[in-house]
Amino acid sequence: MRQVKSSISLNHPSANRLAFCLGWFLLGSITLSGCGGNLGQKEKTAPEQETAKPQQNTVTIVILADQVPQPALSQSSGNKPSDPTDSNGDELPPLAIEIQKEFQSLELGQVIFHVTDTDQYLANPLAGDLIIYPPNRFGDLVNAKLLRSIPSYVTKSESYAENDVFLNQRLFSRHRKTPMAISNGTTSLMLLVRTDILEKFEIPTPTNWQQYDRVCRTLVEKKNNGELLTGKIWSPTIEPLDQRWKSVTLLTRSASYVRARGRYSSLFNYTSWLPLIDREPFQKALSELKTTRSRFHPDHRQLDPLAVENAFLRGESVMAITWPHPLDDQAEIDSLPQQRVAIHPIPGSQSNFNFSDNQWEASDADQFQVPFLGTSGQSLSILKTTSQASVAARRIGLLVGKQFSEKLFTADRRNGFPSRASQMGSVSQWMDPRYPISAADQLADNIQAANEATVWMMRPRIAASSRYEKILSQEMEKCFQSQSVAQTLTSVANQWSELNGLMDLDLQKQINLESLGVK
Repeated sequence: MRQVKSSISLNHPSANRLAFCLGWFLLGSITLSGCGGNLGQKEKTAPEQETAKPQQNTVTIVILADQVPQPALSQSSGNKPSDPTDSNGDELPPLAIEIQKEFQSLELGQVIFHVTDTDQYLANPLAGDLIIYPPNRFGDLVNAKLLRSIPSYVTKSESYAENDVFLNQRLFSRHRKTPMAISNGTTSLMLLVRTDILEKFEIPTPTNWQQYDRVCRTLVEKKNNGELLTGKIWSPTIEPLDQRWKSVTLLTRSASYVRARGRYSSLFNYTSWLPLIDREPFQKALSELKTTRSRFHPDHRQLDPLAVENAFLRGESVMAITWPHPLDDQAEIDSLPQQRVAIHPIPGSQSNFNFSDNQWEASDADQFQVPFLGTSGQSLSILKTTSQASVAARRIGLLVGKQFSEKLFTADRRNGFPSRASQMGSVSQWMDPRYPISAADQLADNIQAANEATVWMMRPRIAASSRYEKILSQEMEKCFQSQSVAQTLTSVANQWSELNGLMDLDLQKQINLESLGVK
């Protein structure tokens, strides 16, 4: 994956420092609390006082390519021909274009974008001011000491409106009790169902994985005996199982089996950091997933969440594990009717596994369906390489502010997701119009429930998280072909143990506990 650089100069009027401060004061909707009429006074006392006029500072924003679908860097991404391009003629991702337009409209000076592969960036970090990245890469950036703490005047500002941001979104951004990132929303996998078909056959919506398997089996039987008419490409359900998503789907299925209140050992023993992936609950989850996958049409076995959703909306399945994505402006949907669709939490489990005594225990009522958070999304941080810390802080405050963050979500089609209570009333703009109106309320309910859950699992955001996941995905593919479940997960555990030997285990433990809300 190559690195793409683009410099975009934004015209702005010349103004002195006082005019700039007054302008920020008047723009109340995006002004950081404490930085309005008193901005100049605060900067005079700040240790990193700026020597240039804030309007004239160039802000460099690094966007890690995990965050942007790679085809957007070399193929048409639905933008107009006049959209900014790099020196090779490649279009910038829609996320960068939206930021560029907002900076231009607010006359905030020049912005430079670096769009680069995450692993390449970690090997050779680019100097910059801000960075936008997937939440699971937080540990990599902390481990590499690339992030600067975010000033409290940003997180406590009126623009950011911290009380409007869901609690779990706020928790995931701290390290050693210090804000190191701000979440602009994290996605979660959900269960989508065709209610018209389930009701026709009097099939209840599954709430645990055993019921889910029975519904799949029943739907196949209905198809085989001619009661359920389908197209040539059809599966009872579809789940994201392409190379990047295999491991995430398995861990999502495992959450209700291994996570409970006060239990912090899920993927690893949180004191010894020995892998637990080869233990009974993960074997159970992988065995169930393997059985479900065997019922997929071959065309459905290597899809990401967006492709899963598209196949579901085309009527190629009755259920799907994915989430609603914002509409692609280029999508051809006129001929496709609105479906009777409902959105539910992913199935859960009535029992979970206690690794300490090697026993299954009954799940508490509020821990029956454990959400798996952070499957993708947006995190923003200030880079240590910034030479203009106060400017970078104000810009990140703008990007995550109540007014602007919503525009970023819908521009980032694959990762955009609401993170604020105030966005729940307009959640339909995150959805394809083929969903019925009622589905918007269901999506809002699911987002709010997941972000207010007192027990959850987080997609691993430890250092080298992508390497751990890659090992799991590669071994899972062998399991789907012929390898036994036990052999597969034993191999994963052995490789994870080898990888542990290269890591700072104290840091890994701490970041893992922080992701579970332990301060």
